[in-house]
Amino acid sequence: MLAISVSGTIFGESPEPADIPPQETAAAVKANSTLDTISTSTGIMDTINLIYERPKEEIKKSVEKDSVVYNDTFIAEIAASLSCARDDYLGPGKFAENFSITVIDLIPDTEIINTEYLGREKGITVNVNYNSGDLNTLQNTIWAYEVDATKIFTEIFNSNYGENIAFLFINFKDTSGREEDVVFKMVAEDVLELPGFPGPGYYIEAEEWSSFKIGENTGIKNYEDPATRFEFKNKRDYSDKVEILNNIYTREQVKNYIAETSKSLSDMAFKIMDYANDKDWQNVGKYSEAMIKSTSEHKTKLNEGIMEEEGLYSTVENATEAYDVYKKAAMNFWYGSYYYDTTRIIEGVMAFQDAVAAMNTVSEELDIEETVNEERLFSIPVPEMLPKSYKLTESYVYRDSSGTNDISIKIERYKTAFSYYTKSKTGETSPVVKADYGKKFFMVTVDITHMGYRGGGSDNVRTPSKSVFKLNWNNQVYTDSTPSDYIVNMGMPYSMKSLGRREHFESVLIFEVPEDFDEERAYIEINLGGSWGKPTWCFEMLGS
Repeated sequence: MLAISVSGTIFGESPEPADIPPQETAAAVKANSTLDTISTSTGIMDTINLIYERPKEEIKKSVEKDSVVYNDTFIAEIAASLSCARDDYLGPGKFAENFSITVIDLIPDTEIINTEYLGREKGITVNVNYNSGDLNTLQNTIWAYEVDATKIFTEIFNSNYGENIAFLFINFKDTSGREEDVVFKMVAEDVLELPGFPGPGYYIEAEEWSSFKIGENTGIKNYEDPATRFEFKNKRDYSDKVEILNNIYTREQVKNYIAETSKSLSDMAFKIMDYANDKDWQNVGKYSEAMIKSTSEHKTKLNEGIMEEEGLYSTVENATEAYDVYKKAAMNFWYGSYYYDTTRIIEGVMAFQDAVAAMNTVSEELDIEETVNEERLFSIPVPEMLPKSYKLTESYVYRDSSGTNDISIKIERYKTAFSYYTKSKTGETSPVVKADYGKKFFMVTVDITHMGYRGGGSDNVRTPSKSVFKLNWNNQVYTDSTPSDYIVNMGMPYSMKSLGRREHFESVLIFEVPEDFDEERAYIEINLGGSWGKPTWCFEMLGS
């Protein structure tokens, strides 16, 4: 009787014992190729079926391999593009620790599941990992995030891979521990509505993305630059961006809402103007930012319902445009207050005038009796931006609280540095103190002199507390970070000190400021309290 061994050799007699390999496990069989499976299968139909599956399996393997190569190549090219263009970013992209990119393979026929994807099979997520502590005021605005998100979007969708992308998520992740991230999403369907791709420096405003999230707890300033907004030729109705239109607005409801918001915004505009006249730029910035937020909320609220009367739609559209003009005015005032930009303040005044006139027209359409007095806004003068200040080496003289001693105080000079070191009283030198990344040290030399004694009390005076010195730049107030030991190549650190007749004390204050700090637009204020005033010094030389 013939016998077949595992090797397939024919023997005329019973075979000697052979080395038979151990039985393969199911997992091992699954891992084998189709050809291996065919060689161990039994039954003609099984063999035919497995042979039929061979081409499908090889095609699948080829597709998977091509997909991996495609994704890896795409990620490498996009990562290089995003990283090499850092100087073109405005905000977090400029300081990104890295860009984390993921390509997601979607199932075919995605248009059945989500029509916005247009049947495309690649989804992209980009995580921009950055530290918000590296950002200055302007870099930590909604505008900066919009500019950077728009650049990333353009780099990706305008690439050779753009036509294959179903959606793009851009997630700005703050590595400093801030809880809420900033997220922008764009889907393929919305990309087709663009008349083109924005140029460098231009941005797609958040409301025009497919969706976005900017958490209230991020501390991001609510500012955009209207001059660099990417304009849509065929802009969608604002209501298209509202997920559910479940309100029906009557004429009376629209009338009451516009009357209420018109008064609220005009009152806020008058307040901003008054603060500007008082040169209170911190409050100008604060209320301008509040107005930017309010106008966006009013615009959304008014457009989230269905109008009971067809004729109301044109009125609502006019009111929406008036809200936008108020927002533009507020953005100009915000920027002008932070960067002491007179031109932007003038543009803000003019925009307020246009906004009030536009809203008054809407009020007349709705028979609202109370309108805003436009003359008050027209008569507001444009104030000087910076306070009248002393120049370097120019003295401010005042008397102490007893009225018996005259004191002179002045700012002598300044310098900037990225590091310094100190020396203790025992002569021991400290390790080098370095400014944080993106920062530098601004060092100011202060001279305080006891000018003379008038009699009738103590002839000793005390220098002011260190806390009364405030450095102002871009509407930000910086307090000092002066060490207690001698500062090498600069001098003694500032401290409270008792001075006798004709004695003077020259010392140094150190402020840590952003690297782009510009002393020409900065000043230092000394709040002496009460009737002694708040003298300020700019950093111009006397006589210049």
